[in-house]
Amino acid sequence: MNAKCLIITGMHRSGTSLTASYLKMCGVNIGENLLKPFTDNIKGYYEDIDFLEFHKKILKKNKKSIFLAKNIYFDIEDLKEAIDLINRKTKKTWGWKDPRTTLFLNFWQPIIDSPCFLL
Repeated sequence: MNAKCLIITGMHRSGTSLTASYLKMCGVNIGENLLKPFTDNIKGYYEDIDFLEFHKKILKKNKKSIFLAKNIYFDIEDLKEAIDLINRKTKKTWGWKDPRTTLFLNFWQPIIDSPCFLL
């Protein structure tokens, strides 16, 4: 399959949810299990919970936060989990949106075949 991956990321409250919702309407599969809307974003976040939880787990394991995240380390189990996650999500045109992804661009880039980044 010649799948194309689009990774949507940016600062919180910068329009990434609007962009992800538009791309979803255009046919990009950004996930089936998306973060539910809440009072500060009543139309929805359009964040794939699997990627969101993966990023949160890595940050917690490294004792980092989204505000202080230099030197994030990954082990072989993290890499295996990431590859499994990619294999489960891959469609013709697919991707995800998560503001935390900004901290993981160097991690995802070599393990996804020609990813496109929308920053």
